[in-house]
Amino acid sequence: MALRGLHRRSMSSNSSSCSRRVIGLLSLISIQSAYIFWTSSHLSQNDDYVKRGLLSSLGPPISSQREEALQASLLRKNQNDELSLPPLKPNQESKLDDTSGWDPSKSVVMGMASGYGLNVYQQFVGSLRATGYSGHIILGVSTNIINENNNDVSRYLKSQNVTMKGIEMEGSVCTYNGTIDNYGKVIDMQKSRWKCPKAYPDYKITWARFLFYRDWLKECTSCTDGVVLTDVRDAYFQRDPFVTAVQSKQNHPLVLFQEHPTMINTHWLTDFPVSSCREHKVGKTPVLCSGSVMGSREGILDYIDVMVDEFDYWKTREKCRIDMPGDDQSIHNYLYYTN
Repeated sequence: MALRGLHRRSMSSNSSSCSRRVIGLLSLISIQSAYIFWTSSHLSQNDDYVKRGLLSSLGPPISSQREEALQASLLRKNQNDELSLPPLKPNQESKLDDTSGWDPSKSVVMGMASGYGLNVYQQFVGSLRATGYSGHIILGVSTNIINENNNDVSRYLKSQNVTMKGIEMEGSVCTYNGTIDNYGKVIDMQKSRWKCPKAYPDYKITWARFLFYRDWLKECTSCTDGVVLTDVRDAYFQRDPFVTAVQSKQNHPLVLFQEHPTMINTHWLTDFPVSSCREHKVGKTPVLCSGSVMGSREGILDYIDVMVDEFDYWKTREKCRIDMPGDDQSIHNYLYYTN
């Protein structure tokens, strides 16, 4: 089942929307609307985007004082310092009226964040809370963080009202064999660098995260509105993503994000796995990022179901079990562009 077809059906209750394209395509690094919702933080201090400011023209602007403080906090050398952002003014709080579509307090941001230092959590969570976002944050973390209970990371995440989900990885191995390396040789998964979480031993962790996201979202009965699935280590926020989505009329069942405009799917990350497994060329199309996905609760659950169905196809066929990171993005692009 393809992504675009699936989400047309998810809008079928509204006949006026059926003919519309319901997946919004936005660029995280476009020239005029750069970093609309959240962005990669591994930019150098000399990067042109940093120099001219990390703000979109959409929505109410963040004050220059807050912008400068955010950039300084993220770029300073002492990575263990707390984010020191000026407090939000009352008119900067995340507010939406009852008819706006997504209520941030009923929305959720989810990510896998296991094995990182305190500074990564401060950058990700601190920048998100600094936007005024008061909704749910659910992060997959090492079970050590939860078990120790009183370490710096757990104290910080608790102080920011983050729900921590333990990911058991230690000593875990994948329960399937047959993955092929770049030279066509079969790898013994018991000796591979790949590890599978104990909860989902049939899925390498880059795939299993989607199954965890589905579990967590279903468990969160109060997460009824917008959902963001995002990478954590190299991301931070400039404004409440759900407020921004509504203001820019992008609160679709599923919103996919484009990589840099120069990146196209003839790149090996998409071309090699998809050609090997599906004997299909995605071609000269924009690369969509599987590490940044947004949508409604129902849209995201449907999206994950489609992704997992494709994972199941790939992991049961020798030519599809490729020993490389990032093939979840290969699948993400294949599903979208094959309709």
